[in-house]
Amino acid sequence: MQPSLVLLPSFALAWYCIKKVCQSSPKELTQEPSPSTDDSSLTFSQYISKYPHRIASLQMQLLYKNESALNCFVSILQWNHKDYLLHFMELTRVLEQTMSQDASSVGKLLQHKVVTTVFFEPSTRTHCSFQAAAMRLGAQNLDVNLNHSSTQKGETLEDTMKCLASYSDGLIIRHPDTNIFKTKILPSIQQYRLSVVNAGDGSGEHPTQALLDLYTIWKRKNGNLNNLKVTLVGDLQYGRTVHSLALLLAHFPNITLRYVSMKFGEVDLAMPMEIQQQVEEISAKHFGEVPEARIKQIHCGNVLTEQILAQETDVLYMTRIQKERFHYQSTEESSMQEAMKLIRLDASKLLHCHSSLIILHPLPRNEEISVEVDADERNAYFEQMQNGMYVRMCLLYLLLSM
Repeated sequence: MQPSLVLLPSFALAWYCIKKVCQSSPKELTQEPSPSTDDSSLTFSQYISKYPHRIASLQMQLLYKNESALNCFVSILQWNHKDYLLHFMELTRVLEQTMSQDASSVGKLLQHKVVTTVFFEPSTRTHCSFQAAAMRLGAQNLDVNLNHSSTQKGETLEDTMKCLASYSDGLIIRHPDTNIFKTKILPSIQQYRLSVVNAGDGSGEHPTQALLDLYTIWKRKNGNLNNLKVTLVGDLQYGRTVHSLALLLAHFPNITLRYVSMKFGEVDLAMPMEIQQQVEEISAKHFGEVPEARIKQIHCGNVLTEQILAQETDVLYMTRIQKERFHYQSTEESSMQEAMKLIRLDASKLLHCHSSLIILHPLPRNEEISVEVDADERNAYFEQMQNGMYVRMCLLYLLLSM
């Protein structure tokens, strides 16, 4: 919504305070007492009251431009230090705990806010979890049915965004075009006082999915995200979730990423070189003076072998083939199925994995994970799905409470 003349001064003051609080290094941002075991009984509202500096530091990661009233979460690259990520993990844990004890206690935090969801691509988990997150915080949800919108009459994306920005406090958008937020969406609405979230942009990024992936790992590993060996499997070329997750993991020391990608016919679904380079740059920025702590990226071919699984993989991240994002010949269908068999995870392959393995998948799945894996306690993909709502609740709170 555009700010009124009455609201603008208070908004400008809040904006100024957030920026002043956060014009310091991550070390300086933790001058507040660190969360302790004494905090285990705190509710979400009590936690944010006790650690305002920390909340403001997280909100600083979500500002768009200094001269803009817009704030957003459209890329994982906005998070520039692991301390911020760890603060966010802890905040989400407190929210999840509060929800389990008294969900109604957070039900007015975003009261009178309007959050609009507009999905130009199909979605179940991301779409519904964002809607649930907004409503559980007390916000109202406008869900745009594109089949009944003016896009069917030829309205441009920019005009649609301006229209929705006029009615909303927050926009949650999924779009099939990579980099669409940078090129069209944000420039078209930067004059509005508004929060914008990237719910997936083509084969580019899926930043909120990466946060919930990280939160799932963080919980399973009892708060430790260092020294992890993570194997990413499947469609790494067009699978936006693995792009964002790899960029997040680069902030932590001594991470090993193993890539097992599919290849059939003329189609090569390897991790994009641009993402690999960004991963290296992030790691070098943090650990340039400690080479042994820098991230290691290892290409392991096109087969999920017993050897790879036995090499102390801590996290096994499976992905489906993004058939909707590339063209292939009908004659390549059979070779695609053969390539799928080479990376498919089933109960027999799990025999070679250690007991603390974490199996993740952003879902939906096709044939890359057998349903027999669902009964294995190392399966975390349904827990991962549930965590999505808590992570998105925290994110919406941070964005819409500024």
